Amino acid sequence: MARKDTDLPFGDAFSPGSLVLDDEVQLPLVLELVKKHERNVDAFTQEIADIFYPDSPNPLTQAKNVPLALGAGDKDGYELVTDDFEFTDIGQELYDLRNDEDELYDRLAKHILKNLHGRKIVDIIRDLIAAGEKTTTKNIARQLDREYDLYLKESSTHWNQMRGWLAEADLINTRTWKIKLNDDKIDELLGVDRDTRIDIDGLSDAQWAFLTTLVRLNPDEPIRNNKVRELAEDTHGIYLDSKSNTAKVLDPLKELGLIDYQHTADNPSKPSEVWLTEKARVEALEPVLEDTADRTGVPREVLRMSISEIQDQMDSDMTFLAGRALEALAIKIGLMLGLEFEAWQERGVESTGGAEVDVIMDSKGVTLDRWQIQCKNYGSSNLRTKHVAKEVGLSRMLNTNTVLMVTTSDVVLDARQFANKVMQKENLTILFLTGDEIDQIETDPHKVSRELKRQAQKAREIKRIEDSD
Repeated sequence: MARKDTDLPFGDAFSPGSLVLDDEVQLPLVLELVKKHERNVDAFTQEIADIFYPDSPNPLTQAKNVPLALGAGDKDGYELVTDDFEFTDIGQELYDLRNDEDELYDRLAKHILKNLHGRKIVDIIRDLIAAGEKTTTKNIARQLDREYDLYLKESSTHWNQMRGWLAEADLINTRTWKIKLNDDKIDELLGVDRDTRIDIDGLSDAQWAFLTTLVRLNPDEPIRNNKVRELAEDTHGIYLDSKSNTAKVLDPLKELGLIDYQHTADNPSKPSEVWLTEKARVEALEPVLEDTADRTGVPREVLRMSISEIQDQMDSDMTFLAGRALEALAIKIGLMLGLEFEAWQERGVESTGGAEVDVIMDSKGVTLDRWQIQCKNYGSSNLRTKHVAKEVGLSRMLNTNTVLMVTTSDVVLDARQFANKVMQKENLTILFLTGDEIDQIETDPHKVSRELKRQAQKAREIKRIEDSD
């Protein structure tokens, strides 16, 4: 079955460039015509044809697209009217603002950002700019598909029409692929600043599930963290280890300023009590969390960090920042090797038995090659055989072909020998990156690929099938 033209709102004939008289955009007039002809779409269409398309050879054909774009009919429009051609709540709001055009276009832009995938597109544009890519319709469409499974046909005009309405609110420029965003105003309309959105995008599955559950509960008083954790597990089908919940969930969320917690005063052995900060109590936060749940792909904080920034965070005294920086480095390495990001910190009971895998990336050629990338900051301690054995066990549950272990220290000889024995017997390649290679990534980025190619060649020699003769 062919995909529809676009998952963005249908906008044919409904754009600032189409609804113009005497060089003035006529959205207020269109809203007045909707009110005048409520429940009579044919009369509305005829008047649109008479006003805007008097010289067209097919005025009604063009005019019929306007009610479709408003939301009446079989197209996914801007949700301003119902199928019966009456104002929706947002349509009525816009009608009430028709005499204040600044407020009118701001409210329409806010609706587009929050309800019609506009926020996702804005974040994708920022990602493309950060990655040094062109902000063309082709690249935006590619990322919408990859990250959100939203389809935008490259030849479709619906993005340009949406962009036109955002431009009326002074959020974006037009008539060039070099897109510029008014970040401050976008943040103002969304009610959640871009840094918070990036922080949320970078949450692990466990952190996301815990925070989303707490936001939806929105308790007036502090609540026991184990109650939130248990509900998060039931609601989101995820395993949250009670023993590490404070270090891996509560502390990172607290460091981001999204929650706070304290141990029970009368009995420190009881579960701590948690509550949302004012930063997390804003009404706009839950839709951002929902967008994050829809999104797949490289976490935005990784896309926007340079290698030097990652290395600086790896030296942080804050355990959460240092650990995530090491994982971010692994993703950067994977991207450098041409791998595609698949998942971040898998912790599900079914997939990993509750253990953690930092990064999963795939090489999608003729066949699928799945990489399991484990990152650890061992300080002065070296990576040992037990660490390799743990990853080998996880690889069987994740159907992994390649295990890459990244450590800031070194690998003991016994661990390398154990890896060689595993590779002799199993369809698995085990590779290592140590502190020496990590330290040289910025000055000699090809050193990493050369080192991994060297190890891969050695693995092929280990797996060589001897001649039966």
